[in-house]
Amino acid sequence: MNSHGKWKVVIGLEVHVQLNTKSKLFCGCSNESLGKPNSRCCPICIGLPGSLPLPNKSAIEKSALFGIAVNSKINKSVQFSRKNYFYPDLPKGFQTSQFSLPICEGGEIKYLHDNMEKTVQLTRAHLEEDAGKLIHSVQDSATHIDLNRCGTPLLEIVSEPDLRSASEAKAYLTQLKQQIQYLEISNCDMEKGQLRCDANVSIRKNDSDEFGTRAEIKNVNSFKFVEKAINLEINRQIDILENGGKIKQCTLQYDDKADSISVLRLKEDAHDYRYFPCPDLPPVFIDDKIIKKLNDNCPEKPIEKVKRFQKDYKLSLSDSERICQESNFANYFENLIIKIGDVKKSKNILLGDISKLLKDKNISINELPISIDDISKLLNFQNNGSLSVSNFKKAFILKAESNNPLSTILEKNNLLNDDTHSLADIVIEVADANPSELLRYQSGEEKLKGFFMGQIMRKTQGKANPAELVKLIEALKTHSN
Repeated sequence: MNSHGKWKVVIGLEVHVQLNTKSKLFCGCSNESLGKPNSRCCPICIGLPGSLPLPNKSAIEKSALFGIAVNSKINKSVQFSRKNYFYPDLPKGFQTSQFSLPICEGGEIKYLHDNMEKTVQLTRAHLEEDAGKLIHSVQDSATHIDLNRCGTPLLEIVSEPDLRSASEAKAYLTQLKQQIQYLEISNCDMEKGQLRCDANVSIRKNDSDEFGTRAEIKNVNSFKFVEKAINLEINRQIDILENGGKIKQCTLQYDDKADSISVLRLKEDAHDYRYFPCPDLPPVFIDDKIIKKLNDNCPEKPIEKVKRFQKDYKLSLSDSERICQESNFANYFENLIIKIGDVKKSKNILLGDISKLLKDKNISINELPISIDDISKLLNFQNNGSLSVSNFKKAFILKAESNNPLSTILEKNNLLNDDTHSLADIVIEVADANPSELLRYQSGEEKLKGFFMGQIMRKTQGKANPAELVKLIEALKTHSN
């Protein structure tokens, strides 16, 4: 289960996901925290007296869609509550969140770890507003506050303590992010803070059923760092207990530059947030029609798509995972199969030429500058011997770089070799020009096949179709001068 000897690791994660609504959760401000500090906020999102919030319907529906995808119970009556605490970037002195009636209760995330399917149970997923951002300035030795982020909609996804290693936590987060992106409810750009993770870590002896004292690692913004931070905290707790110490409940921060964790604050008991229903926001009711519509539009789960591709298309697990990394990429693969009619060729060109082009241009599959029809035509030319492998690649790149018709590109660059008989003539011409090599080849020196192939490729400037060429060279065994 883990490699920590007599100690059993227990991990639960809290993930905050910024939903990609057009406006903030309770006002009409743009849901975009970039730009000039304090330029994207209003009396409502910074909580000035007398301002009245209005719930964002899109944020509620996106949250419910997530719950449907992960088999949560969707509460038809949702209550917003005030979560009271003081922090410099929380101007209202409270955060509008959900407590007793969240949008989603329960649910599960299935994920793959060491090629095995595992499940994490979810406690809940609730909707809340984000706080502002503190900017620590070295120039004037001061801390500034940017409130642009105040009021942006966050879906907080709380897991049960079902994870047993840092690598499991990373695998779970990877699947969770993929699921959210399949639903298109968030861009999950961690560099922009659109997905942040808090990790609760505790250890106990293998023969004990009682949970140990947990420590919380706050706001880790990359899956690699989550894994590193958890491992550091596991080792820290083991060292303390094995040296006779006692774990204190605390909040930690991870420093990725120093690859270290440090204690932010100690807390003996759970903080009293004094939740109470928000007096400015009545309960929100989600009717059956909305739930049915969301359920009908809920896409296939990424892990189910991976398994289906393995079964239906006989792909390996690694190829299936690569293709299903993004929903649009997986959809493109299935469209290729429909157009080309060959799974293997569709897989090879998608993971080969197409993936290389996407990486080189730093674009998504939706921005691919060559149509499926043109790809299909190129493959047909290759199949009938008119286009060599090297010329296929040339034509693919040239078409991706040009708006000219494919036929013009092929003709202008002299890439097609339509006459098989002319290739046969060239093969005979090369054989007759190298009689001693031909005789040795006919006597059984198979390595000379490569010699003839090289000579012919040079003569045809690489345009010869390799499959057809191999057949013609084989025929030389019965050729006589």
